[in-house]
Amino acid sequence: MSYGLRDVLLACEEFAQDGTADTGGPFDTFNDLLATYRTEKSLDAGDLPDIALWTLDPYSAAKFPLGYIVPEGGSGEIDLNQHNFEHRVTWGFEVPDSKVDGSYLGGMLACASYVDVLLRMLVRRGSADNSGSGHTLNLGGTSAPGAIVNVRIDGYTIAPFVDPDTPHFFAEVQTTIEVDQEQ
Repeated sequence: MSYGLRDVLLACEEFAQDGTADTGGPFDTFNDLLATYRTEKSLDAGDLPDIALWTLDPYSAAKFPLGYIVPEGGSGEIDLNQHNFEHRVTWGFEVPDSKVDGSYLGGMLACASYVDVLLRMLVRRGSADNSGSGHTLNLGGTSAPGAIVNVRIDGYTIAPFVDPDTPHFFAEVQTTIEVDQEQ
């Protein structure tokens, strides 16, 4: 079987939304880990609501807070005849101020928290609990079973979207996902 960018994007969506795994699972989803984070930080769902939708099409989504996954590009073959490629994928969050406490600070802190939870999710290495394996997107889920070699976190950004009618905050986490095309 050959796995490419389409399979990587679908594996990302499965990983965040459903906790789908190639073997075992389903594992904790983003919202499962968000609930744990809220407890740790003594927050409630009004301060930090669940992500209403994870999507590959952020422009047509109407549910907020929104989680989205978009391709940013990729590289050629990493090593000659190894069939491994790197795909740059951005995981983003859109948070209207009205979905948190209605303030600039509330939107910014919600985005910062979503970034914290996603980073925690992506670095987990699997264990006896229900955490799954973030560095391989739960072994590629059902979309790219066994094909995800590694997810590298490249950085993140948080910024306001200044619109007096609908103030929002955005956060994005940039990743590079190595996939074995011929797994």
